[in-house]
Amino acid sequence: MSISITVDPSGRFVYATIGTNPSTPRTGGGVVLLEADPSKWLYPYLGLRPMAAASAETALVQADGDDIVFLSPLRHNPAPPLTFRRPAKAAHFAAAAALNGRGAFDAFVDYWNEPVFAAVARLDRAPWGIVVKVDQREALAGYWQQIRHTGATALAAFVGFWALILMLFFTWKRRGETALRESEARFRDTFERSTIGQSLTGRDGKLLNANQAFADMLGLSIEELQQVTAAQITHPDDVAETQECIRSLFAGERTAYRMEKRYRHRDGHFVFADMSTTLLRDDHGAPLCLITSVVDISARKRTEEELRFRNVVLSTQQESSIDGILVVDVNGKMVSSNGRFAEMWGIPSDIMESRSDERALQSVMEKLADPEAFISEVKRLHATSDEKSRDEIALKDGRTFDCYSAPMLDADRRCFGRVWHFRDITEIKRAEAALAAAYGELEQRVAERTSELLVTNQELESFAYAVAHDLRGPLRGIDGWSQAVLEDCGPQLDERGRKYLKTVRVETQRMAQLIDDLLELSRVTRAPMRRETVDLTAVAQELGACLRAERPERVVDFVVAPAMVATGDAVLLRAALQNLLQNAWKFTAKRTRARVEVGCVSEDGRTVYHVRDDGAGFDMRFAGKLFAPFQRLHSLDEFPGTGIGLATVQRIIHRHGGKVWATAEVDQGATFYFTLTA
Repeated sequence: MSISITVDPSGRFVYATIGTNPSTPRTGGGVVLLEADPSKWLYPYLGLRPMAAASAETALVQADGDDIVFLSPLRHNPAPPLTFRRPAKAAHFAAAAALNGRGAFDAFVDYWNEPVFAAVARLDRAPWGIVVKVDQREALAGYWQQIRHTGATALAAFVGFWALILMLFFTWKRRGETALRESEARFRDTFERSTIGQSLTGRDGKLLNANQAFADMLGLSIEELQQVTAAQITHPDDVAETQECIRSLFAGERTAYRMEKRYRHRDGHFVFADMSTTLLRDDHGAPLCLITSVVDISARKRTEEELRFRNVVLSTQQESSIDGILVVDVNGKMVSSNGRFAEMWGIPSDIMESRSDERALQSVMEKLADPEAFISEVKRLHATSDEKSRDEIALKDGRTFDCYSAPMLDADRRCFGRVWHFRDITEIKRAEAALAAAYGELEQRVAERTSELLVTNQELESFAYAVAHDLRGPLRGIDGWSQAVLEDCGPQLDERGRKYLKTVRVETQRMAQLIDDLLELSRVTRAPMRRETVDLTAVAQELGACLRAERPERVVDFVVAPAMVATGDAVLLRAALQNLLQNAWKFTAKRTRARVEVGCVSEDGRTVYHVRDDGAGFDMRFAGKLFAPFQRLHSLDEFPGTGIGLATVQRIIHRHGGKVWATAEVDQGATFYFTLTA
């Protein structure tokens, strides 16, 4: 147990601190703080003169290192209690004799080096000494008989005062023991429940005690920890410093020691920890043990390692970048740069190593074609700290740099610097200039070729129209004369002759139909488009009604989805639907009951229209021939036609920016799909 006395700043209250011995394992420790007002119960008694002499005085003292502290008011010194000190090694010092642990009445010197007669003694089981004294000069001025009488009186006062002090002390002791037991229980509970690892270590490095948090940190039990030394649970590289920590603290070279170290876990891995150790002493100042607090910082270490790795990666990326990179603070002072920056701007290495902002800026300014504009832009960006910038900088030597600048912002979006990236784009600018020239030349050639192609197409269209128009007359003549021969000379011809003339008429009429279809295909290609809103539902229903009127004997379920609206040329879209519906009507002719459906669905944000039938269908291997002019997948004997209708549909859809395709199975029908631009 240890007892120490302190005083509050006002000097009115004295605090007696009683501490337990924490070196005993598993017993915990604690502190009891007793508060009393010495001006009421102590100083009045100490102020009583033990004799009638003017220099008579009583003092209560305590050792503090190499000094002695006076705990009570002094008659010949105005310093408050606990503030006046004297070296303990002074010769024949009465206060030092009082703390030596023996009672005596002898000649001494007092706190102001005056020779005195004093009765001195150390209070039992307390760090205090008591001095009752009178100056020798005053004492020897009377008779020896008076001296003996004075000495007897002093001794009597000393004995009475000592008895009073002991009575008070043991009263405090009984109260303190009760409070101490309560404090020990609280300390033990706090020690064991603490979330921070705690341990007690002896001079030999052996662990005397530990709490559960420290045991859990290392995957061990408290009992297992009490059987090991600090070195046994420490990483080999940290053992030397740990042992130095123990040695220096017990040697008195330090009062506390803090270090980061690695502890060995039961499963073999190591736990990074922040260790703080303090030396505990007994009431005589002798070392007892070390108390250590351990905080697991493994997560912090992992974070630090990740940051180090990221910094290495960032540094590597910066140095390997083809860009010149410069980082400056909010005042425009250089913070860091890569080698490419100095290389691009031709800045000498000694300037970069010394980070001379003025010389580096001067080196840059000397190479700029327009340095004033560059400086003006830099100042503007630093004035508006949250703005990014990208410009092209021209140099005097003909090079061009792409310059990108961005602010560096913290979590609160406060700017703490700016990063600059410079990339040499000289070759890119030259390539762009060459490409622009090539594009200009190409556009001129395309315009010339387009003009020539337009003229050629117009000539071809005129030729096709003229040929088709001019062929109609001879064809009509052939058809008319063939019919006249059959009517006028039919009886004179045999059956074969009449058959030949009928075949001539059929082929002539087919040729005329081909010419009409070619003219329609040409018109679809040449006619100007007039976009408007087209009700495809109404158009499909009208075309279906026309087909029913031509062949009223057929049974066809004609289904048209409602509210189908598109944007395009009404005439061309009607022609496209007409060809698709005529196609479906034709290829379902052999069905007793047929079905033709017109509808639409939405796919990927676009409308897909379709015309579906359950007719003859076709083999998908030949789907590539569907939309080519004059290409047929069925014979004329099966299904008549010229092979122009689907080609016309494709051209109309393409002119509307869409596409057309088909799916089918033989004898299962076909579906034709098409899309239009918005």
